[in-house]
Amino acid sequence: MKNPRHLGVIALCALIVAAGIPVFGQDFGFAAEDEDAPGSSRSGISGWIDIGAAALFASFGDPSAISLGDLAASRIEFSWDSGKFGATAALMVSKSRIASDPASLVDTAVLSYFGEKFWFEGGLMKLSWGRADSQGPLDVTNPLDLRDLTVSDPLERKIAMPMLRARYSLNQASALEAVFIPSFAGHRMALDGIWAPAALKSLAVMVQPEKMLDAAAKDLAPRTTLNNFQAGARFSASLVSVDLGLQYFYGFLPTPAASVLIKGPPGDPNNDVSFSYNRYQQVGADFAFVAAGFSFRGEVAANLTGDLAGSDPEVYNPAIAYSLGFDRDLFGMATLNLQYSGSYRINNGAIVAPLDIETGKPEFASTLTGMLTRSFFKDKVGLSLGGIWGLSSQDFLLMPKITFVSGDAEASVQAGIFGGLSSGDLGQYAESSYLKVNLRYRF
Repeated sequence: MKNPRHLGVIALCALIVAAGIPVFGQDFGFAAEDEDAPGSSRSGISGWIDIGAAALFASFGDPSAISLGDLAASRIEFSWDSGKFGATAALMVSKSRIASDPASLVDTAVLSYFGEKFWFEGGLMKLSWGRADSQGPLDVTNPLDLRDLTVSDPLERKIAMPMLRARYSLNQASALEAVFIPSFAGHRMALDGIWAPAALKSLAVMVQPEKMLDAAAKDLAPRTTLNNFQAGARFSASLVSVDLGLQYFYGFLPTPAASVLIKGPPGDPNNDVSFSYNRYQQVGADFAFVAAGFSFRGEVAANLTGDLAGSDPEVYNPAIAYSLGFDRDLFGMATLNLQYSGSYRINNGAIVAPLDIETGKPEFASTLTGMLTRSFFKDKVGLSLGGIWGLSSQDFLLMPKITFVSGDAEASVQAGIFGGLSSGDLGQYAESSYLKVNLRYRF
């Protein structure tokens, strides 16, 4: 039977966030009197409430054009743990989710079993594979929500997927892990507005915008039948001072491929477009170790699509993807994290069709991601400078941020500054640079 008290808390938080009323939460933890007693169980509620807004720099000269977004949002997580069994469920509540996508209110919902060597869980999950700090090539199980690029937290961007996951410990230093995903969903992209990719906007020039939007709504919808399943396995081990991993994944590339039928000039009603997702197999490896004060990590993967020859205009070429990075404590209690990542397209010379989905893209694509952080006044104030530099696309994103912490409350001011060539993945959003102010209370 459903717990009416939990339902009341959910309804109250949803009402608070939908109305945009600032409140301060409290700890709703429930625990047994003796948490260490055999068979004891623990349950609780935790999460955060955000009050904040983001606005484009370009709109500051015209106050009527400023859009502040939801103003309030909340994540509420329920947990229960009996030692052998566990359950968690989390809600993400905001006005936009309630109005446009009520199903997305359920962020995760997982049931777990923990044995001595065998561990199993299933439900609506967000899973991180690989060892890279930010979106490495082996982190393939969950698509991303790219409809609002002011959201920079990698976990918040992930879209939960129904999964079954099992892990078996071979010994204290090695384990096998497997995951089964009975459906598929690609990256969720904005189809119009400031965060719509330039590639979609150019399609709307060739094909009538209404026809392009209709095709996207139909072809890019999540696929829930079992013939669209995905599955993968990982082996991880620690050898002396090096952590290693091997991985295999069978699934779909999360970025769609467009097939354009041109029968006339741009905008001709007979021009048409359709979208599809390419099946692929991935074989990869990762490592991590510490040496001379540096924490090194890396990943490499071979993404094998159905176009091994590279000549099919509607299928992405096979590619080698990689990520190499480190973090290091610097002088003055500053910390530096750098990650170099990219990909090499195999059989790039076979791309000759003018409407091939990879025409005009570089054979080598590479980016440099960095984060420099420093805290002051006993960690009450934090400064950070994050950035992404597209080495091959000659564009960038800078994200300076200042944070103030007091107990469970955190206030922050962050900017996102896009620039560089407008043909790049980041430079295309040069007119969408923003300022974001946020207050978060954790409970």
